[in-house]
Order: sequence, then C-alpha cells, then structure tokens
Amino acid sequence: MLEREHILRTCLHKKLLKRRALILVKTSSKNGGGRLSKARVLIGDNSCEFGMIFSRYLNRNGFDSLCRRNDLELLKSEILSIKPEAVVLCILTADNIYSEFIEDILNLLPETNIIAVLYIASEKLYRSITAAGAKYCILMPSSMSSICKAVDEAVESGKFDVINAEIASFLIEYGFPNHIKGFGYLCTAIELSIQCPELIYDLTDGLYPKIAEIHNTTASLVERSLRHVALLISENGADKRIVCRGHDLPDFSESHLTNSEMICAAVDAFIEKYKKLS
Repeated sequence: MLEREHILRTCLHKKLLKRRALILVKTSSKNGGGRLSKARVLIGDNSCEFGMIFSRYLNRNGFDSLCRRNDLELLKSEILSIKPEAVVLCILTADNIYSEFIEDILNLLPETNIIAVLYIASEKLYRSITAAGAKYCILMPSSMSSICKAVDEAVESGKFDVINAEIASFLIEYGFPNHIKGFGYLCTAIELSIQCPELIYDLTDGLYPKIAEIHNTTASLVERSLRHVALLISENGADKRIVCRGHDLPDFSESHLTNSEMICAAVDAFIEKYKKLS
C-alpha cells in the first residue's frame, strides 16, 4: 500500500509541475475567480503608515492587493472597474458619508466584502457602518495579521463556500456527493495540490492543516471527512470512474481508495482534463 502510494504521488508530482501553470491560467480566466486565482483586495487609505504597507502584507499572504487614495468618488470608480472581492476602507472621521458609500457600493456590487478599519472609537459610527453592510469593523490600533484574517474570512464566506466552481463541477460530473463537508475539503485539497504540488507528499502535517485553516476546522475532522467521501464513492462507483480514464498512474481501482489515493486520482483526472484543452 505504501509503495503504491509513493509511486502514485511521485508520478502525479511530475505531472503537476508540468501542467500547473496551464491549469491556473485556464481556471482563472474561465471562472473569473476562485482560490486558484488570487482574491483581489482594494485598500482605501490616505496614510502611508498603513495602506501601502498593508497592501504589501496582503500580497505576501496570497492576495492580489492594491492601495488607492481614500477619495470616495475615485474609490467608487476603481471598485466598479476592477470589482474586487474585498475592500478595506479606512475611516478617519465620524461622518455619515462612509455608511452611505458602503450602501451605495453594495447596491451596485452586492458580492463585495467591505472591511471597515475605524480610527475613531464611536459606538454610533460602528453601528452605522455595520448597518450599512460592512462585514467587519476593526478598531485601530490592530495588528496586520488580525486585519488580514478578517479579509480572508470575509472573502471565504462571501465567495468561496464551494471553493472553486470548476473543481466542484468536475467532481459532481464524476459522481462525487456534494452534500457533505468532505466534498468542500476535497475541492480545497485539489486546489492546494495544484498550487503547491509538494503537499501531496505530506497530508498529515501539510495538506490537512492547510485545509483545516481555510475551513476553520481541525485537521483530524478534515481527515475523517475525506475518508467518508472515499467510502461513499466506493459505494456509488465514482472511485472507478476517477481512476479508469486511461491515465498513466498505477492501477489501484480494485480496492478501496485511501485519502491519499483519492486526492491524487482526483487531481490527476482534473489535470488530464486541462491537458486535453491545451
């Protein structure tokens, strides 16, 4: 079993290194988003002390971030132009124009996630901003990591409930059950394996914890949920369909798939799909 999994991972790793760039480009252009393409974040801030620094911080943490001057008209024009997944709005005064601005943006682009960074400790301001539709209100001073976490959670809950529509659609086509938690975890596993092929060598300490972090759960629950998916696809025959497509991976279709084998087979089938599109 271990030898078979090692051969499988090694073979798949070589494929991933060859096909990764093509997959990322095609899924990004086709879907217009998803975690295979970076979530875009627009920061509205007039100070050099926060905006530009936080933008660089977000870029280092996997986002596509840019900072603009906090002129609300210019900011609105930029938002309508680039349609970011999240907007970090720095609020320096207790003025109703900010809540009106948030309402205006959400009327035009309801899927936009707005994180308000408040420099004034005002309960009235907090209430008006949240009532206008801001997903998070963060009172400064606050750490960049905590604001980054708020951005990540806002984007996750707002747009990536089923992590990537392309992957989810692909798995459903093969017969994977999409009504259970493990389905979302498997989507994320495929995604992360494409982004970082080395993760397929280290599920316990690498892949599972990363999936758990994205879904705000535990690595042990991820492992159990994926095992449940493997059991269900062995019962409905999806495991045979996912491995019997003429791929050049070792044959392991005669037995119940382990988590590792299921993830590798699903990733392999997915990259084969994009090989045919190239």
